[in-house]
Amino acid sequence: MEKELNLHEHMVKHPAATFFLRASGDSMIHAGNNNGDILVVDRSLTPRSGNIIVAEVDGDLMVKQLYIKSNQYWLLPMNPQCPKIRLDPEQAFADFGVVTYSVHKIEGGYALPQKKLLLLPNFWRAEAVFIKRDC
Repeated sequence: MEKELNLHEHMVKHPAATFFLRASGDSMIHAGNNNGDILVVDRSLTPRSGNIIVAEVDGDLMVKQLYIKSNQYWLLPMNPQCPKIRLDPEQAFADFGVVTYSVHKIEGGYALPQKKLLLLPNFWRAEAVFIKRDC
């Protein structure tokens, strides 16, 4: 008989440093993070370029992809309708952790939407993904 599946055991590697957060908004939809998803955030991990992080910038809490190049830091949305954020050295910034999992509900089946191909930047991942046309 198989052991019961415990998501906490699979998703939480550092219990004392991990918290859950409910996503709000659509700035990360092309990364698979949807409005209402539960995000698993690990504060013990050092954020690296390409990680999705929870950050506070000038008092606003947000989930974005961290991009670092030539000592410039950017917070990138994964939705072309949302602006990129360049972090200035004098800007108030706090990193709250690295998003390690996103859990979202699929209710009543899933109708396949019309699709278009999105090629994500190399620093994100080197594969093509399909996204909804109306995103």
